[in-house]
Formats: sequence, C-alpha cells, structure tokens
Amino acid sequence: MSASTWLSPEGLPESTAVVNSPSHLLTFGDGPKICLGRTFATAELKVVISGIIRRFRLHKEEGVEFDFYHMGGNTIKPMVRGQQDKGSQMPLKVQILD
Repeated sequence: MSASTWLSPEGLPESTAVVNSPSHLLTFGDGPKICLGRTFATAELKVVISGIIRRFRLHKEEGVEFDFYHMGGNTIKPMVRGQQDKGSQMPLKVQILD
C-alpha cells in the first residue's frame, strides 16, 4: 500500500475492516496471537498520562465562546462561535502547575 492510498481523502481502505484493533492500530497485533501484554500496556499508559496531566491546567481563551454539537453516540464536536466554517476547534491556554 502506498502512502498516497493510506492518506486518501476517502479514508482507510476497505481491507482494514477485518482489523478488530482500536483505531486500526496493530502495535500489539490482532487475532489469536495478539500480544499478552496489550491490556497491561494500555492500563500502564493511562496511569502515566493521568499522572502527567495533573500537572497542567487548561484555560479557555478570553472572549472565545464555544458551541458544542452532538454528533451521535457519545461524540461531541466543539466549535468556536462565529468560526464554524473553520471546523472543529477548541483553543485553550495551557498552564504548568508547580
């Protein structure tokens, strides 16, 4: 598969439908010979990220108003009010806590 096929505007090729992995990511393999450490590695990554993210505070930029659109299921799409033509965006200021 060439890079141009993978990056096509139509998205992923139909042949990827057989992959049961989250986000079609095959880092841990798929099927009967899937990596035994996949669940542990995923849990470990969540613990690390939760430890890192506690050191940050996110602030909405002043004067920016958001509209949230329900896309179905649990998906919500944020857009800046008056800039819906630019698509989904959520500009935030990041502050590192001591």
